[in-house]
Amino acid sequence: MIRLDRVLSRWSNNRLLVGIRNGFVLLTPFFIMGSLVVLINNLPIPAYQDMMSRIFGSSWKEVLAWIWEYTFGIIGIMTSVSVAYSLAKEFREDSTTSFVVALFSLVNVMIAFRPYDEALAITDFGPGSIFMSLIVGIFTYFLFKLVRDSYPYFRGERRIFLEESISSSMGALVPGLITVVIGFLIKLSQYYVFEIYETNNVLELIRFIFEKTGDRMIGAVLHSFLNEALWFFGIHGANFLYDASIGIIESNSVFTKGLMDTYVYLGGSGATISLIIALLLTTKRSRTRIIGYYSIVPALFNINEILLFGLPIILNPYLLIPFIVVPVIHSIVSVTVIGLGIVPPIVNSVEWTTPVLISGYLSTESIAGSLLQLFNILVGVLIYLPFVRWYSGNDIDQDKVLIKEVSEKLHSDEYTNLSHALESSKTLHYLFRKLSVELKFGMNHLEAYMVYQPLMKKDQTCYGVEALLRWKHPVYGMISPMLTVAAAENSDLIEELTFFTIEQTVKDMKSLHKEGFPIKISVNISPTVLQKSDFAKNLEKLREQVGFKSESLLLEITETIGITKEDVFLTNINALLEYGYTMALDDFGMGFTSLMMIRKSRVGVVKIDGSLTKAVQTDHKARMIVKGLIDLSKELNLKVVSEFIETTDQFELLKEMGCEYYQGYLFGKPMEYEILLDRLRTHYQASATGSQSRMVVPPAEGESTSRP
Repeated sequence: MIRLDRVLSRWSNNRLLVGIRNGFVLLTPFFIMGSLVVLINNLPIPAYQDMMSRIFGSSWKEVLAWIWEYTFGIIGIMTSVSVAYSLAKEFREDSTTSFVVALFSLVNVMIAFRPYDEALAITDFGPGSIFMSLIVGIFTYFLFKLVRDSYPYFRGERRIFLEESISSSMGALVPGLITVVIGFLIKLSQYYVFEIYETNNVLELIRFIFEKTGDRMIGAVLHSFLNEALWFFGIHGANFLYDASIGIIESNSVFTKGLMDTYVYLGGSGATISLIIALLLTTKRSRTRIIGYYSIVPALFNINEILLFGLPIILNPYLLIPFIVVPVIHSIVSVTVIGLGIVPPIVNSVEWTTPVLISGYLSTESIAGSLLQLFNILVGVLIYLPFVRWYSGNDIDQDKVLIKEVSEKLHSDEYTNLSHALESSKTLHYLFRKLSVELKFGMNHLEAYMVYQPLMKKDQTCYGVEALLRWKHPVYGMISPMLTVAAAENSDLIEELTFFTIEQTVKDMKSLHKEGFPIKISVNISPTVLQKSDFAKNLEKLREQVGFKSESLLLEITETIGITKEDVFLTNINALLEYGYTMALDDFGMGFTSLMMIRKSRVGVVKIDGSLTKAVQTDHKARMIVKGLIDLSKELNLKVVSEFIETTDQFELLKEMGCEYYQGYLFGKPMEYEILLDRLRTHYQASATGSQSRMVVPPAEGESTSRP
């Protein structure tokens, strides 16, 4: 079992399959929109259909059909370009150019496979084209990568054109031309070498098998098996098998379309209504549960594209067995109980979108039909449950171990070059990608929140607090702040996370000011967002929307990565200063940007890195460096804050060196807003009476006192 876990884990985390799955996930909005249109158009309630016709006219379905045509109707195009784009992102290639080449390639290949006397139509790119589109998307990416790796002109190392956009677009030329040539060769070989004018030989074989088995249980079982197996690999099973099976399933009394729609595909292919119930009963992962919730209503009407492509089920090795087995079991059970007379045969044809349980009653005119559906759903849940637990549990256990290992390495500075580590480690890249998805959900569902640590003067009075992000994941528990920020920095989420922390902080800052504590709050800003050209303007727009004074917010630049766009970085700094913000340099002394920042910008505050202040009592060199930094800062008229102050002796020594501002567990650990408010009241009351109050809160169980 352990060996199988490893095999499935490798399959699940394979970058090729991850890229393909991510391509399908990108299409989730299209599947949701298309599913809603199908549901609205086909809701099998006569009163509803009449009402819609009275309100919107007799052609209302045609209007909604346009939406279908531009969602499911072009899903082949979207699949090809989305998969090529996601693979390029996964392997850190030029995703935009890969996107263009995929679109170009799909059209050429589809033309190549058309009969010689038929023109290509937009309808050729519907659900039936998903498999071809998937193959083209994968082929396009690897062809594009091969060309770029082989010729330096197309990967930017030697640029023919000065304009980057022109050079990038020219990189699509050779792969695009190659696909045209391949399509041409396919056409030639099809007609002149093999003399093939029709491509339905496989369907003819399947039709022959159904003709021999359609009047027995094996026909229903075979149809279920093939339908689910095709869907698992992204091929629209129902469309693929339709021509081969439609004549057979309409001509006998055992293996019928009504039986399959009513009793087998409950919730859609794979009987996924059972999967949804199993997911909601077992999994605690945020994203998985939300997809389950979104899928419930469509699944009641046998529409499950959200689950197929959003979870996804496609190419998910952990769900392969139940996805195929559950409909097969449903087929066997349903044919058996109908054959034994326990449930009456289907006497009425109902729309496939008729809600589960209602369709069972309407098709048989008996409550026994609904009870059989309910029984099949429960059987499906029991089959899915262990696999869902296996899928969720195995994934979670691996993730917890990996999160712990990566957090420890980040805290020990083992990842000196995180970008290089991400490129060389598939596992690390996979973790960061997963965490960024989970974090985006967490920001919207109260998993991420702010805590505050006091900033003290040398007379031990509180003059401000630093806002620190915390993320309590419902499954993984507390995620290290360093890991949280690193995952956001190495995705497209860091700017959104920055604005989230500022909004939450400003909300609490306003409450503090109303309570009579007009203290300044500092917020950490990653150099990554300061290298985005519109960051300062976007922050100013946020300030106008939320409504706060820029003077009451101190922006701390975390010195964690190098600056590659110095001009943009300094432009943002100067713009923020003009807007009235005070800028601070955090982790001063680590060396990436310290001297450049002090020399080229008007930073007002520096915070000496904790690795230096913690060693100031025992390490002579650290003591001399700290003393030098304090003296340098005073010469440049900068305020100096010493971080990680944990003992009175350390505090007194730094006071002797001339430091005037402090932060650390000696004065108070990071605390939630309600605790901060209570400590501020006690602190200021004590200060008013002349006594000291350090606002100290004991560390939480298992929390280190060495880091804020």
